[in-house]
Amino acid sequence: MGGSVFCKGKVALPQIKCACLLDTASLMRYTETNLHHANLPERRELMRDRLQEAIELRSTGHAEEARTILLDLVALSPDDAEINYQTAGVHDTLGREREAVPFYVQAIEQGLSGPDLEGAFLGLGSSYRTLGAYQSAEETFRRGMATFPHNRALQVFLAMTLYNLRRYQEAMELLLTTLAETTSDETILQYKRAILFYAPQLDQVWDAQ
Repeated sequence: MGGSVFCKGKVALPQIKCACLLDTASLMRYTETNLHHANLPERRELMRDRLQEAIELRSTGHAEEARTILLDLVALSPDDAEINYQTAGVHDTLGREREAVPFYVQAIEQGLSGPDLEGAFLGLGSSYRTLGAYQSAEETFRRGMATFPHNRALQVFLAMTLYNLRRYQEAMELLLTTLAETTSDETILQYKRAILFYAPQLDQVWDAQ
């Protein structure tokens, strides 16, 4: 998938001109017309190009424009895991977590894999947490950790959720353990063994008398 490639060289469908210079609204109509007339391989290529354009728009600070494209794409292909994932992400970027949730759920259920699946678990869990749905957030983060046990970000976000659930001991233990096992700070590494020793027993009083 390339950058802003809405016309593929000299390849064009009957009666459809190059859309490279069209404004967004015209380009949307162009894309829809192309998709309706295209055969399956052409349709997939057009949608991949459009998806890549939305991803680039989001990454360059044009999230609203990306959202417009993605909502159009998800309407055309509601069972596409990657399109649902990107649609969820752009809503997250815009602070519209409640709208992001169903797209994350769809993306995961539709077979997302690899780094995108990691991102979906984190994005969904974080969205649940910010909405106050702490139990759902915990379940999502734990599911993500079971699938990606080495993803430390999932552990940190789970620790925040455990804090919200007022399970302070669990939250601190997880956070301190993650810190001790991942930091490169020499002043912390000096006390790694002590931190890992105390982390699960923070309420213990050590009194020799």
